[in-house]
Amino acid sequence: MKTGERGCSGRPAGGNGDPFPLPGPLRATTRVRPDGMTVISVRGELDLATAEPLCELVGTVLERSGPRAVLDLSGVTFCDMSGLRALQHCAEDARASEGVLLLTGLSDRLLWLLGISGVRYVSRGGSEYELTGYAP
Repeated sequence: MKTGERGCSGRPAGGNGDPFPLPGPLRATTRVRPDGMTVISVRGELDLATAEPLCELVGTVLERSGPRAVLDLSGVTFCDMSGLRALQHCAEDARASEGVLLLTGLSDRLLWLLGISGVRYVSRGGSEYELTGYAP
């Protein structure tokens, strides 16, 4: 399958730097870092309308590229609790595959939202974070 084509599941086939069509005001591209981890760069709004498609995209990337990936959220302009739950589900799916989903590019607003929502996260060095669950 050629880069950018859709597979039989309707999901994009993926590839380095390919745009992934997502609904509404959310866009994503992928690239591979020198350490081999796939970076999914997201731009736009992360809310109820875009949460499930984002989870499907992350699942596809983890399935095809290995269970370790980075989700770059520096282009996210809005995130509500639906979006936050989606990020948590993506992280849980990565852990279930014995992998990890690191988040980078978190704005002060998104870090604040994580803090007040009870989602626990740890710094993995630099500006990368891993969601680890919910506070009791």
